Amino acid sequence: MAAPLDTLPRPAHARSVIEPEPNRSAATPLGHDLNVRLARRAEIALIVLLALDLPLLGAGHAAGPLGAVGLILLVGLAGAIAVERRAIDRAVARSAASEATLTRMLRGLSRSTSPDATVDAIIDELREASGADHVVVARLKPAERVIEATLVSSSATVPLSVTQFPASDLEPGDAFAVRARTYASASPGADGAGMAAAPASGDTWRPTSAPPPPDPAMRPGSTMYAVERIADRVCRAYGLRHVLAEPLLADGHVVGALILSRRTDTGWSDQNRQVLTSSAQDLSAALERAYAHDAARVRAATDALTGIPNRAYFEELVEMLGRGGRRANDALGILMLDLDHFKALNDRHGHLAGDEVLRGIGRVLRLTVRADDVPARYGGEEFVVVLRRATEETAVEIAERIREAVRRLDLSESGIGEPVTVSVGVAVGVADARSLVERADAALYRAKRRGRDRVEVG
Repeated sequence: MAAPLDTLPRPAHARSVIEPEPNRSAATPLGHDLNVRLARRAEIALIVLLALDLPLLGAGHAAGPLGAVGLILLVGLAGAIAVERRAIDRAVARSAASEATLTRMLRGLSRSTSPDATVDAIIDELREASGADHVVVARLKPAERVIEATLVSSSATVPLSVTQFPASDLEPGDAFAVRARTYASASPGADGAGMAAAPASGDTWRPTSAPPPPDPAMRPGSTMYAVERIADRVCRAYGLRHVLAEPLLADGHVVGALILSRRTDTGWSDQNRQVLTSSAQDLSAALERAYAHDAARVRAATDALTGIPNRAYFEELVEMLGRGGRRANDALGILMLDLDHFKALNDRHGHLAGDEVLRGIGRVLRLTVRADDVPARYGGEEFVVVLRRATEETAVEIAERIREAVRRLDLSESGIGEPVTVSVGVAVGVADARSLVERADAALYRAKRRGRDRVEVG
């Protein structure tokens, strides 16, 4: 199970807002600095009043015109201080609300245990904190070799939208032509590892007739280049403008992007960037753990020698199929294969040659079975194939194709000149997967008794 997000290190700017504070206006740096400024102005007003009135009072005279001037000055300063105090309160309230939003988001992330849950925790709070009209999460799906982009609108009436594009967009090369972009005004600058920083007027890219000067940070293979490719693809797919993007990273590689979009060119504040950066870092951490977990599962379920699923994976699949993993009338086929005279082959040519034979059979199974079928190494020199939605005729045809392909294996480099053969047992039906395995195994032994290098149906 993936570790909770609150066990991971956070950026300094995020760490400072995780713990709530009872008196936000006094506790935040903004509130503290402005309170000090107001106190100093009040002190100056009092000193001016005393400087005007005390000499007169000491001489036994009434305050007179200078005293009146001092009082007027004091009242004016008090009014100015009150106006600035209200402005300060509003600024502190906005800062506190923004930090509270980020706090809720980070706490939500700490309860998330999967990338999907993390995405859900991010999106709502990210829209509220940034004022974005759209939030897009584009992330790599390693198993499907695609990038999946999910767009969520700020409008409750607009449904969630999902689109996919090739994972090759994350790779260097010319598979995807990045449009030339430039900012509407001001020179861009750099914004960390993400996209170029926005000018004061906003983050609007407009296609230009001439490409911008070469930027080393945008070379193929760089983080910015990959994020630009993803953002460009997303903008064209959804017609987005005025975007801000941060990379999603796993194991040092770009695996997607987190993108904010607005319909109007109102610019992005430093607080927007802080929230987006923190969100991208947390989502990156969740994706990295998920990818590592998936990779570990694949390694645990794969036979190291042949590269196909192992016995443990096959047993898990059989259990799943036995727990309602297929429709009631969905016929299932099982092929059980066993190498003929494998012990004699090992004794004659050695175990290294025997390993090469097993690798060859693994290659045959990967190339011969259908896309929905699952081959696996059952153990030793035995293999099994699970055929989905199979008929007996189809299962026998696939079994014969495997048998012939094994006979045609060229193993001369391993010193094996004679053909290698397999015996195959076949079982097809709507019965429980476990019972089909038993029937296929019985058919396999019947094929062995009847001369080997043949297919028998159970």
